[in-house]
Amino acid sequence: MGLTLLVSLTGCKEDAPPEAPPLSPARAVSAVPPVEPRSFLDACGATMAPASGRTIADEVPLTGDELPPRRPKDGDVSAHRIAVMEAVDTLRHRVSRDPRDPMLHRQLGEIYLYALGNRRSALAHLCRALDLSPLDVTARHALLAAWMAPGAELEMEVALRQSDRSLAWREALEYVRLLPGLAEHAAAERFERLLHMQSIVRLAGGLRRERTRSTVDLAGLLLSWADLSKDAPDLEIVVSVEAKHRGRMTELEKACEPDVIAGPGFRGRLLYHAGGAGAPTRIAALLTSHAAGIRLVVAAHQGPRNLILSGKPQKAGLALERFALAPDDLGVRELILAGMPGAKPVEKGP
Repeated sequence: MGLTLLVSLTGCKEDAPPEAPPLSPARAVSAVPPVEPRSFLDACGATMAPASGRTIADEVPLTGDELPPRRPKDGDVSAHRIAVMEAVDTLRHRVSRDPRDPMLHRQLGEIYLYALGNRRSALAHLCRALDLSPLDVTARHALLAAWMAPGAELEMEVALRQSDRSLAWREALEYVRLLPGLAEHAAAERFERLLHMQSIVRLAGGLRRERTRSTVDLAGLLLSWADLSKDAPDLEIVVSVEAKHRGRMTELEKACEPDVIAGPGFRGRLLYHAGGAGAPTRIAALLTSHAAGIRLVVAAHQGPRNLILSGKPQKAGLALERFALAPDDLGVRELILAGMPGAKPVEKGP
């Protein structure tokens, strides 16, 4: 009986169990915390290249002269293809030797995306580059360019920051897709800038505004409010115009480039953005010349400080109807309430 049981148990063992996959080495936690939310990397799924702790010092990433152009020249397609494949072979060899170099992954991902059109391989390496170097803006823009392709809207939505998903990002995406002559990287940068513009307007919409009837020098008021010192945060000004005025804003849109960026906002609104120390003068000149009599909102943003002005531009200045200051600034408040000496009162709108 014991012999029979032993034989029957032995007969049940037909094949040996498969060998367990080898364990990959644990990845060291970076001392610098990622600034991007995990959702941006989660959009890549499981396509990221494997991690490894090996490094080398005798090899460096390809320089700009060694990388092939993104697009072949006329009549030079074969030579371009050969240069691309040689660059791919070189970078793949270096990545196999140094899998934790973010620049190698980014360069390889950009070649796959821009030169070969291999979106899946591009995502694998670009996500790996951003995972290893969260502050790499170039890798982020290349990833956005990959997700801007038609049919990748779901991946784009997952990749966006949680706060950006409630913005008019689809309108911004369609707007950027229709812009002529814009390279992939520049299109991704413009898309991200439009989302930033929308976020400034959304912040402005949450501030409580006070009523007033005064006309102010827009450029002078903005310059008085802004901190233009060397260490101050960047000054940004966004103008929001209702969609019903689109027909009257054509000349303003033509006059915007390259200093002022235009794009879509909430509920079909038009947005215009300018930054830097010269932004108040540029914005004031544009509105006075091309948007006189149109009710609009000017949102000035600088670090934690915000100034919101609602009214109609006129030749004499900006005819204010409402304003908001956060945090409150008594000096700027006095300028707003005092208005410009001899200026006409605000015209009563419909």
